[in-house]
Amino acid sequence: MLSSLFVFATTKPPPSGGFDANYFPLLMLGLMALFFFLVIIPGQRRKQREQQEMGTKAEKGDKVLTIAGIYGTIVSISDKEDEIVVQVADNTRMKMTKTSIHVNYTLAERKKAAGEKGK
Repeated sequence: MLSSLFVFATTKPPPSGGFDANYFPLLMLGLMALFFFLVIIPGQRRKQREQQEMGTKAEKGDKVLTIAGIYGTIVSISDKEDEIVVQVADNTRMKMTKTSIHVNYTLAERKKAAGEKGK
């Protein structure tokens, strides 16, 4: 019993003013939150804006890829509803929402051409 008291009496307290290892998980949590707010959220917002732009700037005759992986050409666009008609084959047309456009190839070409004009 006397030896156990001697061990506790001779242990040194942690130095004051230094970094305590108990704060490490809190520091990591703070860094992850900072990363989330500075990198992930702005990226999601940018993708959402691009997706909306795909539907709003789509025009009749644009070549598109839908989120289902179907290539086609826009035949008509409804002004009143969020709806487009895409022709996928000679006699095959599909009605879908504007937000189902994943990639608008014609819009990308127009942007590229406009970017080259600006140079």
